[in-house]
Amino acid sequence: MVQKKNNEVKAFMMMLLRCCYPLDAIFYADAINTQEELISFLNERHIDWMLCVKENAGNKQLRNTIKEYFENLTVNDCFYHQTTDKTGVRIEVKDYEIFPADKLTLPENICCQPETKMIARVTSSTTIYRRDDKKNGIELETSITTPYYISSLEYNDENSLQFVHSQNDRWLYESHHNTIVSLFKGNPLLALDYLFKFLETPPVES
Repeated sequence: MVQKKNNEVKAFMMMLLRCCYPLDAIFYADAINTQEELISFLNERHIDWMLCVKENAGNKQLRNTIKEYFENLTVNDCFYHQTTDKTGVRIEVKDYEIFPADKLTLPENICCQPETKMIARVTSSTTIYRRDDKKNGIELETSITTPYYISSLEYNDENSLQFVHSQNDRWLYESHHNTIVSLFKGNPLLALDYLFKFLETPPVES
């Protein structure tokens, strides 16, 4: 869809101008797209967003401010949620911690002020197991990642749960990324329309 990674922001804006999306849509993109140009574009169209914050895209100061805030917490009065996913020999546990953005002082002149309403830390612990000859479980390795996020959603329990749900949907989409690219290569708008319908489909009750 784009020749270079740094062209994604303009590609997203072009696609959103040409496609239909639900009124309650929530935009999600990789950290390289956490930029003032895209956030302003979404705000002007009243599209809520949640974006990852890393040290790239000029967001090192913002990321460090959020990271320091979570590391210095003395009272854990945030929204907290945990999920566990087991697939084959892989077990992933995610801890979601979400706070209202007004709890910390954000650096001036950053890309997201004043639209950021909540911040989040998602600690993901992934452990891979195998069994020995006696079928005893043996832990092979554990990896931990801790990405940080900002969002325009108002901070409350309902939207915090929506954040968790959207994150899970995003990773579900990522797991089918190669299939979707193969099916819709050459027609990105059709792929986007399919994705909206896919994410709107209610879960099957067990």
